[in-house]
Amino acid sequence: MDFALKTQQYNTLSEVIKVTDSREKRKMQNGLSEAEVAATFSKWAGAPLQEKLTLDRLPNQLNRKRVNIDEMISSEGNHQKANHIFWEGHKSNRQTLAEGYIIRWGQFPSLFGDMLVLATDQGLCGLGFLGPYDGTPILNDFKCRWRRAEFHEDIDAVAPIVTSIFQPRANIPLHVWGTKFQIRIWRQLLKIPFGHLSTYSDLARVIGMPKASRAVGNAVGQNPISWLIPCHRVLRLTGELGGYRWGKMTKRLMLAWETAQVDGHIRRKEEQAH
Repeated sequence: MDFALKTQQYNTLSEVIKVTDSREKRKMQNGLSEAEVAATFSKWAGAPLQEKLTLDRLPNQLNRKRVNIDEMISSEGNHQKANHIFWEGHKSNRQTLAEGYIIRWGQFPSLFGDMLVLATDQGLCGLGFLGPYDGTPILNDFKCRWRRAEFHEDIDAVAPIVTSIFQPRANIPLHVWGTKFQIRIWRQLLKIPFGHLSTYSDLARVIGMPKASRAVGNAVGQNPISWLIPCHRVLRLTGELGGYRWGKMTKRLMLAWETAQVDGHIRRKEEQAH
């Protein structure tokens, strides 16, 4: 997959959404017609555009794709078979645990724009999307999380992980730490299947804290490994996108891409049946 080209197409679609949401319908600010937008989406996602690209909410999507997390078994979630490492503890404990670790990182093009990928010898410990910025803020955030670790830019060391990130059923070991509550939420996120959705309220209910939607939202927002720990699949109960650490634009296009993959798979099966 040519991720440099995918990044270029993603950036084009991002600009289109900005203009579409400002209600300039017919001719896009960057010179693309609606037909050209649909063609760009198809090239990017590998499947046709089935719905309007907006930032605010996913009409009819939440009820159609919502999963009952408490009925999910671990094998149904993403990355459940990998040898993940979850550390629980407060910042003071984590600083001690990080001592002696080497974190290798690199910046790469991806399906959703440029991304920063970080890994220890035990597994992937960070993944963030840059949007219109460089990787400095993301890198600084991880240096605060792993305060006593050594950080080395090493694209060659990280590249083998990158090739697997967007593969179906990627089985990449994760090396994550957070508070006990955060880890609890992140484990639940891993149970949301590709192409499906949940809500902050559902997550709060399934952990036995139905009134803790706000705290759940905060924990979701602190997820250090975007995409693979799929916090983008969590919406507000109203169907609104809610927040996303890497930008609402990225969240919307992630969901649009997943929808296109699922719809394309269903369509191919129907064609084969005939």
